[in-house]
Amino acid sequence: MRSPKALAESISAKADTGQLHSPTEINFLPLVNFLKEIG
Repeated sequence: MRSPKALAESISAKADTGQLHSPTEINFLPLVNFLKEIG
């Protein structure tokens, strides 16, 4: 299992390149953005 930070970075990178497909990843986006804010 990857760390939440690594997972967030992976999803963030996919979002930046428009490669998000799964609903799970899309649901993670608000959390990813939140982590970026506090990161």
